[in-house]
Amino acid sequence: MKKEDTVLAGFHAVSSRMKRDPSSIRIVYYDPKRRDQRMRRMIEEIEKAGIRLMQADNNRLDGFSHEVPHQGLIALAAPVSYTHLTLPTIR
Repeated sequence: MKKEDTVLAGFHAVSSRMKRDPSSIRIVYYDPKRRDQRMRRMIEEIEKAGIRLMQADNNRLDGFSHEVPHQGLIALAAPVSYTHLTLPTIR
């Protein structure tokens, strides 16, 4: 894990980043014991995007996410920079 990595925990966080900026995701860790359809679909999407995918046990995933529920899925990604708009810019 790089110091500047952002930890994305869970399906919603990972899929949102994949839709917004998949190239910012460096690696995805998943629990191979979770074999439901939701996980299978997510793994397929990650593989199609060419993102590095690694198996990890629950303890390792807990270590990345600390207290945040991860649902068996963690991504390490570059931080996203947001553009701040002011009212005169919006016109």
